[in-house]
Amino acid sequence: MTKPSSALEYIRHGQTPFFRLPIASPGELGDPTRFAGARAVLLGVPWDSGTTYLPGARVAPYHVRRVSAFVSSHHPKHRLDVFERVPALDGGNIPVTPFSAAMMREAVTAEIAAVLRAGAAPFVVGGDHSITTPILRAIHAVHGPVCVVHVDAHFDTSTGELWSDDFHHGTPIRHALVDGQI
Repeated sequence: MTKPSSALEYIRHGQTPFFRLPIASPGELGDPTRFAGARAVLLGVPWDSGTTYLPGARVAPYHVRRVSAFVSSHHPKHRLDVFERVPALDGGNIPVTPFSAAMMREAVTAEIAAVLRAGAAPFVVGGDHSITTPILRAIHAVHGPVCVVHVDAHFDTSTGELWSDDFHHGTPIRHALVDGQI
């Protein structure tokens, strides 16, 4: 595991990994060997086809990477480098198509499960709230029920009746409650 690249190296090569972290090796979706040695893996999910109001969350991974590029990993109060204590990787974006919610859920579940099998904690950026369902399913399969702190303008406990789809951005907390994940 290497340290984040310098700002000059980042500018030179033009890639934009989260916090200038090393990038996971390419490989098959769901392959935990891509994340070997990491204790944390940041993943992007460019998906917002489950939203009912304002799309745009699909570009969050790009923008968070872009903004994080110049954030220091040094914590001034504790006088430590976060990524020296917690080796982390940018795991890339989970490849999803905007046309299949079922495929998105399958891909997200597989990649979160791979991160967990590698012994790392997944940190997921982007996507509307409908990505929460496959994330919680994968985590629950390994760890059992988990605690969730949910901060939002609504509870995400809707049914699918209003929009004729049981897996939109307003339903993940209901799914998690009904399925015993939280």
